[in-house]
Amino acid sequence: MKHILTLTDFSSIAENAVASAFVFASKYNCALTIYHNSNEGSYSTYHLSSNSNMNYTTVDKKDKAPTTKWKEQARKLNIEVKFIIGNGNLKKNVEHLVKEKQIDLLVMGSTGAGGKDEYIWGSNTEEIINEIDCPVLVIKKPMTDYRIDNIVFASSFDLKEREVFQYALDLLTPPQDCIIHLLSIDTLSFFTQPTAIMKEAMKNYESIAKPYKAVSHFYKDYSIDSGIRHFLEEIKPDLLIMSNKHSNPIKKFIKGSNTIRAVNHADFPVLTIDYSTK
Repeated sequence: MKHILTLTDFSSIAENAVASAFVFASKYNCALTIYHNSNEGSYSTYHLSSNSNMNYTTVDKKDKAPTTKWKEQARKLNIEVKFIIGNGNLKKNVEHLVKEKQIDLLVMGSTGAGGKDEYIWGSNTEEIINEIDCPVLVIKKPMTDYRIDNIVFASSFDLKEREVFQYALDLLTPPQDCIIHLLSIDTLSFFTQPTAIMKEAMKNYESIAKPYKAVSHFYKDYSIDSGIRHFLEEIKPDLLIMSNKHSNPIKKFIKGSNTIRAVNHADFPVLTIDYSTK
């Protein structure tokens, strides 16, 4: 991992994401870009790791960017940090930044479903998760340290998901002693794969996970969303990983909705995996 992007509107939700992005950038010793989509400001870039005397940067009449705090964090962690202000369409601007700066991970904040403010910020999160070809880490609470010893990978465990699983492992490079829980939800529906076939597919994923320890779980529940939520509540993981890479638009709509529901309802950090194959 070489470059992380995080978005802020200076709300407490977004600041949770910024704080977590600093933690990840420090862990992976990579560059961090903080982006704000302003209604009034022109496009500007500030190098927060430099020795400039910049304190607060006014971006809108009602907002001030906490650049002093960010500069101190960049100095303390010895990482390269830039603050970019742009305007216009948020999704298009983020898409441009992801391509231009070759972003490896996008960190966003969300409080989940429910409430007017949550819907406004959540709708941005949903649009970016669905349409930007980049892994997105959605944070509900600020991460004070880097800990991914207990990981859940929820999947259909078909052939196409193998590449996604390997991509996630290569991106995160978790500690050797971590535990990866391979989670399949059995909804007892007509479309559910037979248990024997699913368990055999999950054994293959256990092999892919080596040298990490992987444990397969075939969890019964009335829906995929509730099954994931109930399983997470039981084991309390550090991170949930889900694929969001689908070539078929109909399949993306059906399965992507499960990803969005998991992002909205999970109280744990959720990493959705998508990436460009061009």
